[in-house]
Amino acid sequence: PAYIMLQSIQNIVIERGWLWLQLQWDANIKIFWEAGVGKYNPSNPLQYNLVQWPWPKLIQQELDVLKFQFNEVHKGLRAESPLQKLHKKYNAKWCLQPVDVNVIRHLKEKLRGEDLIQFVSVEFSEKAEKVFSTLEYDTLSFHNDWDIFSNMLPLLL
Repeated sequence: PAYIMLQSIQNIVIERGWLWLQLQWDANIKIFWEAGVGKYNPSNPLQYNLVQWPWPKLIQQELDVLKFQFNEVHKGLRAESPLQKLHKKYNAKWCLQPVDVNVIRHLKEKLRGEDLIQFVSVEFSEKAEKVFSTLEYDTLSFHNDWDIFSNMLPLLL
């Protein structure tokens, strides 16, 4: 078949992981976001943009880590079905469809995925990157996001 349904015993780790992602990770993100309540004025365009600038990066960093962790989960080894190689012998129909990788690549480029997660203009993002590079922070993280906001705001005025 074009897809394989995993038995519950092979998929349980991933399914439990999604619940953890929803309950724990969402709650953590909300806690970090709410730590900045009162530190910025959302009706001030500069402050609003400065708050919106790092969050897509931070969330994507965390999602990349989680994707790696989820993909590292080894499911039970499944023996290949002899029907896949002997479909003609059993009068079975070969249903797998060939996929042109170049078409997929073109579709991904057409979607412009990076643009979809940009919450500020390219100009503001470049300016914020320059200011951030002058600060003495090694990395941007949820733990230092609001400190960085406070240090960058006067430099962007």
